Amino acid sequence: MRLTPVQQRAIEFGEGRLVLVAGAGAGKTGVLTERFVHLVSERGVDPERILTITFTRNATAEMKARIIRQLEWRGLHDARHRIESAYIHTVHALCRRLLQENPFEAGIEPDPTVLSAPASHQLRTEAFHRALDHLLSMQSQAAEQEALHALIAEYLMLGDTAVRGDPLQTLYRMVGYLVDESRHQGLALPELLQWLSEETFRSAGASPASEDRQEAHAQQLQHALLRLSCEYLAQYQQLKEEQGTLDFDDLQLRAVQMLRSSATVRHRYQQRFQYLLVDEAQDIDPLQAELIELLTGEQGNLMVVGDGQQSIYGFRFADLRVFRNWQAKASCTLEMHDNFRSRPEILAFVRFIFAHLWGDAFLPPQHARPSLPADEGHEEPHVQVWRWARREPDAEAALIAGTIRQWVANSSLPVHDMETNALRPARYGDFALLFHQYTAVERYEQQFQQIGVPCYVVGGGRGYYLRYEVRDLANLLRALTDLEDEVALLSLLRSPMVGLSLDALMLLVDEAQRWQLPLRLALNDPPSDLPPEDTERLMRFLGWFGSLEREVGRRSVGWLLARALEASAYEARLLRLPDGKQQVANVRKLLALAIGQPAVHPQAFAAQLDALVRAEQREGNAPTFEESADVVRFYTVHGAKGLEFPVVFLADTGYRERARDLPIYVEPLERRMGLRLRNGYETTTYRELRDRHRQEEIAEAQRKLYVALTRARDYLIVNLTMAGNPWARGLMGALSRYLNQPRTRHHLPDGTPFLWKEVSSG
Repeated sequence: MRLTPVQQRAIEFGEGRLVLVAGAGAGKTGVLTERFVHLVSERGVDPERILTITFTRNATAEMKARIIRQLEWRGLHDARHRIESAYIHTVHALCRRLLQENPFEAGIEPDPTVLSAPASHQLRTEAFHRALDHLLSMQSQAAEQEALHALIAEYLMLGDTAVRGDPLQTLYRMVGYLVDESRHQGLALPELLQWLSEETFRSAGASPASEDRQEAHAQQLQHALLRLSCEYLAQYQQLKEEQGTLDFDDLQLRAVQMLRSSATVRHRYQQRFQYLLVDEAQDIDPLQAELIELLTGEQGNLMVVGDGQQSIYGFRFADLRVFRNWQAKASCTLEMHDNFRSRPEILAFVRFIFAHLWGDAFLPPQHARPSLPADEGHEEPHVQVWRWARREPDAEAALIAGTIRQWVANSSLPVHDMETNALRPARYGDFALLFHQYTAVERYEQQFQQIGVPCYVVGGGRGYYLRYEVRDLANLLRALTDLEDEVALLSLLRSPMVGLSLDALMLLVDEAQRWQLPLRLALNDPPSDLPPEDTERLMRFLGWFGSLEREVGRRSVGWLLARALEASAYEARLLRLPDGKQQVANVRKLLALAIGQPAVHPQAFAAQLDALVRAEQREGNAPTFEESADVVRFYTVHGAKGLEFPVVFLADTGYRERARDLPIYVEPLERRMGLRLRNGYETTTYRELRDRHRQEEIAEAQRKLYVALTRARDYLIVNLTMAGNPWARGLMGALSRYLNQPRTRHHLPDGTPFLWKEVSSG
């Protein structure tokens, strides 16, 4: 690795706190690797005395692999073998290791079970209802009970909104939001109780005449909501303790609490970790920052690497203020803006867009990619803008797919091969479509399939729990465990697992009603006029279904599903369908989830799936391609973070922003909360926090756009749609001078050429 002077300084930095601002394509992973190796090889530091925190498991694996290669190349075989036990982890993996190494001080089992997302969701729901029941049954002050009743009445979902499920769903989500925001900012139950004690309870009727009654009513509701949230968290913790489990967030909270309370443990780790290296520091949340500070100590050696322009994980509680605070406290700050990834045309386009959006605050990437082989005779512009007058996902997807197919079929798009350092024709695997969100991804996938371009949605898209095959298995479990759930049984009989016709279902229902029997019992003696093919399928179904009914309560849900899949040949039937491969992958994903919960009753497992549907869990479909497959890949920007691609299409820039329907904003560290009432009234704090959050959302959306554009190595094609979201507004604002011009070939102010194409679906 040839190092720049700034990279060299970062690698060889001595004692103290270093902040390395590493722009897109600046080679930060290489610098972190070299820093680690330098500490081991040049300063004799034991690998186990270097704590390295990465953002993802993939980044951890890559970091370890690079370090091992470098140590082996230097002949440091003993150090190389110590890497497997070195502290190179994601934050959550690090916390789990700290808890396992100190179970007594942490107050937990040595190897705690961590709840899966569905199991955690089910436990949270139970905790919420227990908390509500407990508070409603308490003999509290009349004013407090009145406030709790008012809170329930204010946010009860009535009428058509209740069709989606629990009428208390809005209140449940408000409590979950308040608790989750608080926990990720370091506030556990004791701190929430302290906040509650500091809140002045004031009934609406006791408010001064000069105070707005709406504000007084909202203040009453806020106190009740905070009270309910504290009780919910207490109940949730009790349920987890009864099961001997932790949830994902507990790993961080318990580790921080242990380090706060135990000076012995804290000092031991501060002595152990001679150096700390933190990657992707711009996406750290306040609780994680506290963990890092507790492990570093006042005199520790801390190196954090990040880029505020690429902070895009606010939805996971990341707080850019954490990185900026580290910058303010650093004994040394270095900046790496050399970009070794992208062609100069792409970087010029990025600089033009973001100079417009961010002005003097923008830190522009500078071209540093080594000279490329000449591509004489090739005329395809490396930067293209395809402008759409309105959002048309089907037409846009068809144009992209057709263009890719033509380029690949004709071998007409040369890309730079990183292994051979030569040009070669682009393959399908060189293309990536990047989306702000996956709301329309199925329509892109369908168009690609129709045109014959192989594609793969990385992360699986959305709506896993709503997929027919997942619902089929949920209906199977409900039918096995509830004789009266005839909707589940009818759905199962109609599904590919059994395959009865609609006529057969009608005959069976009529027969059950004629004899006034539950449908399940009526199946044992079907009507004589049932079509022969349906009769045969029904008899086959009753054979295996009846045997499974006898095993309910004795066998695990995973065992029941596996036997049902085997007996019904369900997967073979799915494979005959157009989307069969994906459906089978989804079935196996659910089976793995069931096998991982051997103690859960089948009815409870089905209830988990139903609850996840109501909660709109955005679980992706199971993968169907190997990573090395030659297919076009679809990514969200979050999924593409840290990756690069020869050809990037920015897709669906006309996306519709998701409306925020949760009527609450909180800032736990500031002990502030604001509510929106049923009548539309918004408290002063709500409006202030809403405006702040909206500005943060716009800023993060612009940073997502920056991350998306800087993933491209050789070609960048932006599909620009007229819309009101931050991506479309930002791009259109910067490029407005090129609108409605007859020419298609244009130049940026610095002379960089690009293609502008007006596109019409007609």
